[in-house]
Amino acid sequence: MASASSYDRRTRKLLHLLLGFPALLLPYLAHNVSMAAVIAAVLFTFWLRADRFSFISRLAKPSDRQMNTVTGFQVYAIVVLILVAIVPLLDNYGLQGERYAMLGWLVMAWGDGLSGLLGPGPRVARTVPWNADKTWLGSLGALLGSAAAGIVCFALQLDGLVPWPLPQAIVLTGSVAFAAAVLESLQLGIDDNFTVGIGSVLTAILIAGQL
Repeated sequence: MASASSYDRRTRKLLHLLLGFPALLLPYLAHNVSMAAVIAAVLFTFWLRADRFSFISRLAKPSDRQMNTVTGFQVYAIVVLILVAIVPLLDNYGLQGERYAMLGWLVMAWGDGLSGLLGPGPRVARTVPWNADKTWLGSLGALLGSAAAGIVCFALQLDGLVPWPLPQAIVLTGSVAFAAAVLESLQLGIDDNFTVGIGSVLTAILIAGQL
């Protein structure tokens, strides 16, 4: 098994970011197909073990290696499952569920992923006052990645999803990006995949209701 010093944080964050791109398929797939694919992905992450593949071992945090698991992958997949599962519920309330599920997935992937890529460790860059483990550069990455997600979800034409008027799209994108950057930097004792992925959707719904 790989040593703690071989933990490849950058590659892990890059993979975190790249795994957001399948979210762009949500508007084009039937909901039952999306659910089946995500459930399979969740089961796959629980099958993965840090000692089964050297690549996975390098991506696993030292604490995960001790438990021979990859909890980050598991939480990521569970959040995606939650987002896809609530699509019919949001549809019932007159919201475009696929749009918001895609938003939460992309903000989690791109916002948190870019935060990890741009934000060096706290020993290298200046940290935010409220969390000694998070840096200002990381928060900037979260802001930029989340803004990109908002633009895709609210300002671009996708199958069945008509773009919002530009002023509203800008307000929504800015609100979601700011909220995601704050949530990603907080020390809440909860995996930030949950807080960023779910929190961004709740923020978007609340702001959209005021527009």
